[in-house]
Amino acid sequence: VLQCEGHPYLAQTALREYCEKNQIVLEAYSPLGNPTRPAGWDHSLKRVFDNEELKKLAEELKVTVADVCIRYQLDRKVVVIPKSVTPSRIKSNFEVWGFTLNKDQLSRVEKLNANQRYGIPT
Repeated sequence: VLQCEGHPYLAQTALREYCEKNQIVLEAYSPLGNPTRPAGWDHSLKRVFDNEELKKLAEELKVTVADVCIRYQLDRKVVVIPKSVTPSRIKSNFEVWGFTLNKDQLSRVEKLNANQRYGIPT
């Protein structure tokens, strides 16, 4: 298992393809793009949850933007670790099995990749 940051703004496509080719499970932390902004945060970074294309997809599918972000990874065969301390959100993060993203929808999310990291690798 290889764990890395992964969300619509950091697709990690080459790494995912390498892992798939070499039978390594890829696991993405921050699949929601770190929607909270801690003290000292760089506020010039785009927020995934504010993205209009993701909002449109969520509306089309009658789900939340968080659901789209989680499903995006799952449909790419990436394990996700969404973080939350709110019981309702924890429950919601597990309720993504009633839909999938089709090829067009996956492509729309893929186009959002900006190689933007929220976490600072140490």
